[in-house]
Amino acid sequence: MNAGTPSRSASRARRLLPALAAGLALAMCCAGLALASPALAAPGAGPGWQAQPLPAGVTGVAGIACPSASSCVAVGSAEQAGTAGRPVILLTTDGGGHWAEAGGLPGDLGQLNGVACAGPARCWVAGSSIPGPAAAVLATTDGGLTWVRRVLPAGLRSLTGIDCVTDARCWAVGQSTAGDAAVLATDDGGATWARQALPAGIATLSAVSCGSTTRCWAAGATSTGIVAATTNGGRTWTRADFPRTRALDGISCVGDDFCRASGLATVMPSTAAILATDNGGQSWSAQAVPPGLARLWAVTCPSDRDCQAVGQSPATLGAAIGTTDGGATWVTEPLPASITMLRGVACAGAADCWAAGTARAPGGAGVILRWAA
Repeated sequence: MNAGTPSRSASRARRLLPALAAGLALAMCCAGLALASPALAAPGAGPGWQAQPLPAGVTGVAGIACPSASSCVAVGSAEQAGTAGRPVILLTTDGGGHWAEAGGLPGDLGQLNGVACAGPARCWVAGSSIPGPAAAVLATTDGGLTWVRRVLPAGLRSLTGIDCVTDARCWAVGQSTAGDAAVLATDDGGATWARQALPAGIATLSAVSCGSTTRCWAAGATSTGIVAATTNGGRTWTRADFPRTRALDGISCVGDDFCRASGLATVMPSTAAILATDNGGQSWSAQAVPPGLARLWAVTCPSDRDCQAVGQSPATLGAAIGTTDGGATWVTEPLPASITMLRGVACAGAADCWAAGTARAPGGAGVILRWAA
């Protein structure tokens, strides 16, 4: 933690659970993969975010979901000779002590951007396929052992965010082939998806978070940051524009009233933004963030007091901040020096959080961090 903020460190230390045992069933189903270099994977000696060992060749991790303190699913990219890389799904069943790459993915996947889980067994990943590109969603009902492509409506270029509030009800956001934002929903676990109408003029939607089966918020941008919202399951969506921001990249909502959105406040110089509502979006306010943040790509709130946000600094270094009071105060958290950017963050509870992104290495390296007391 930053000097002068012992309360944040002490609170984390009191709430963290003991380390989970390693080597569960995932190691048997997905064994045989070399691990990343010990220099990147070795945990640090003190409190903070510490890197976990990943399969060799992972070049970036874009998103992560952790439905329990032991089970997480992450999406990203890996090396592939003669190409710009290939999409990967990473799985752990022991809290990240061991990560393995899921097999059997469709060969025409282009990129995976987002992941959501309704429990350790049922997860969905969202991205794009090639050629096209065209939007893609894969689903698993067995904890990632097998993944099945879902049929999507026509006219979708890519999906960047996804959230599932039950085994049946999910929303995904992204971009249409016409170049504007798109939102789609399923109420049968992803067997069928339908597009929902958005207000005109929304250029992009990057992330979506749903507090219930009827109330969702999606973060994105036009010429400024925007939040689109529905209170009736998506039959109608409204939008709120934030002229003092340039883009909103992440959003996390708890229940019907509490949301925190993260993104970019200004450019030249780049500064980060966090917006807050405690009344279901009737009003939003900017929260003060620590200095030295260029952008916050993702935010997650396991409760209406505990939140984590991740991104980058102007010096091309990763950044992480946390709050235990709903955002009244945000505190910078220490990271390994090799981290260049963090794009995803997930918490199974206030004491169990993971962050995902990239680290400095020849050709780049993917990284997943877990908070340690």
